[in-house]
Amino acid sequence: MEQVYSAGVSVEKTSFGLANVAEESATSHVAFADILRVIIWGELSQVETLEGSKSLHSVFFSLQEVSEVLGLQTGDAGVTISDAARYLRLSSQAVTYILSTKDGKDEPYLETCGQLRHVGKMRDNINSKLLDEFKSKYQKLTDFCELKIALTNQKRSELEAMGIYPEWNLRNFKVEYFRVSDL
Repeated sequence: MEQVYSAGVSVEKTSFGLANVAEESATSHVAFADILRVIIWGELSQVETLEGSKSLHSVFFSLQEVSEVLGLQTGDAGVTISDAARYLRLSSQAVTYILSTKDGKDEPYLETCGQLRHVGKMRDNINSKLLDEFKSKYQKLTDFCELKIALTNQKRSELEAMGIYPEWNLRNFKVEYFRVSDL
């Protein structure tokens, strides 16, 4: 522990944007030992420790700097496909499918912005701004109808009568997503 603490600057309050070693190891999918190694070896320019505490919960670092030093990330930070799937309440396969498609204006629904190494493999990150835009523009019919089957069937019939169909073919996507403006 002394080696970790001697590598950092002791502060009363940490700088904005620094990450806690103990918590960020799990959150960022970075091996705890790798973070400690780059701290102890002096490979990080900004390491801060909270005065009066000697736990790993009081050691802070720049996550961006660790990612660069360890080669964990390329491009911009974003949201993993699995996190995007949880956010949209879809499967990871559905999110991957959305990434491969474009709208009527030939614009992508979602885009990758970089990659993050996770479990030894580089994995795509999704642009979080586009993810939020997607969620504001598209909604599952079942969510719109609050999971009520009768209401969902009725709304589907109404939309079909108006010539409005799901954004993706059900056979490929298995979820009925509509433009919020059409619902």
